[in-house]
Amino acid sequence: MRGYRVLDLSVFAQGGVAGGLLRELGADVIKVERPSGDPGRRLSVLPGGVSSFFEPMNRGKRSIALDLARDEGREVVLRLAEQTDVFLQNARPGVMERLGLGYEALRERNPAIIYAHGTGYGLDGPEAGAAVVDIVGQARAGLASVTGDAAPTPAGAILSDHLGAVYLAVGVLGALVHRERTGEGQMVECSMLGAMIAAQQWEFSHYLFTDESPRRSGRGRQLFFSLWGIFEMQDGFLALAGVPEPAWAAFAALIGATDLIDDPRFVDQMGRREHSDELAEEVARRLRALPMSDVLQEALVLGVRCTAVQDYRALAADPQVAANAYVRHVDHPTLGPTRVTGNPIRYGTTPLDVPVAAPGLGADTDATLAEAGYAPEERARLRADGIVG
Repeated sequence: MRGYRVLDLSVFAQGGVAGGLLRELGADVIKVERPSGDPGRRLSVLPGGVSSFFEPMNRGKRSIALDLARDEGREVVLRLAEQTDVFLQNARPGVMERLGLGYEALRERNPAIIYAHGTGYGLDGPEAGAAVVDIVGQARAGLASVTGDAAPTPAGAILSDHLGAVYLAVGVLGALVHRERTGEGQMVECSMLGAMIAAQQWEFSHYLFTDESPRRSGRGRQLFFSLWGIFEMQDGFLALAGVPEPAWAAFAALIGATDLIDDPRFVDQMGRREHSDELAEEVARRLRALPMSDVLQEALVLGVRCTAVQDYRALAADPQVAANAYVRHVDHPTLGPTRVTGNPIRYGTTPLDVPVAAPGLGADTDATLAEAGYAPEERARLRADGIVG
């Protein structure tokens, strides 16, 4: 995406991640922030003032601080939009229109612009204007209802924002391809609710096709049976993706459960599916008494798809992660030598760079205004009047 410019007026995660993806694909992303900054800058602040929330999704962007409550601040955005390929925002529906920064207003200045809007519940419907954050998205989209044991449980990472961001970024790329072929700009919208539903297309489709309400997944998955799940061991947890029919007897012997091989309930795959809960309890009891080293590698040799459950410490030291540069060592301007997440996308011809740091608030205000045609004396006046920071 080198040569493309994105004007990013988003806050928090959904828009921030979408803009970050486009930046790491090569776009020049200008983050427009209120004079007090994106509120995400104030989450998870580390010594030195770096936010572990804000930093990874905004690294490599440029920052301009603008007061959008004032006419001249909004005019700066409109002038920048004239030189912009993609306008990105995730305000609630109607907010940008009231500011005079909706799609129609920007299209008047730049008919070819791609206007990307990340929403919580979509543009239509009685709750289109609702404020949505991750746990709300997980709950509304049904994911929490099928996660956990006795009670609905959210995932341990923010998913609604990130999935909404990825789908929105894909939509932007598709709109840019369309524009390359036709010259037409357009609006692109994706909601957290819609993205979460799309991410559950198998599970939700099963309900839609059968009208069967799924049970909560517990340690496994509601549509998988017979040893699909996470099992406690003596020194950790084993994620087990079932046991293939040819490997069943050898696996049972491996975990010291030869008595299960000829058990009438488990003698074949059909029986093991029919009595999957009982089988899982029997296997769980055996695995709790065994160390990971006694099982994992031998199970892999048998063709069983499995792995140890890793915490973040183990993940950061994983040689497979290192081999693919999913974590990179960088020299951060504030943190010094540190590690950052890498971009998982790999191209054969156009290598991706990994930006080191997010911009300081307003660090690129003067340069960005100059690119938009503001003379030095105009820039000085805007700063003195508090329009820019």
